[in-house]
Amino acid sequence: MSLAWTIGIFVLTIACFTVFTWLASRLVGKVAGAAAAQRFRDAECIVEHGELPPSWETATAGLDEEARRRALGEKREELLRFFRTAPVFENEAVRRELLGRLTAALDNVS
Repeated sequence: MSLAWTIGIFVLTIACFTVFTWLASRLVGKVAGAAAAQRFRDAECIVEHGELPPSWETATAGLDEEARRRALGEKREELLRFFRTAPVFENEAVRRELLGRLTAALDNVS
């Protein structure tokens, strides 16, 4: 094979890898953004309306009482863990305020 073919294949490989990496990063960003947005909607439903989010109700429909309680407990802990660790707050005071309100609201709806 000639040097031109080797260089061409190398450049094509790098270009394909670059495009694939760019597309993958866009997809991961959209998925992560959608998941974060859903968590904020869930928190808003709990804090502002005093109700379990519809997505939680749907996910636990048809479960027996013990399994439903366990699944809701896992969702509760997952939501609190997200807000404890997410880098989306202006400062720690804002994070503590939201966590306090969310925890109190979760205690009332669960």
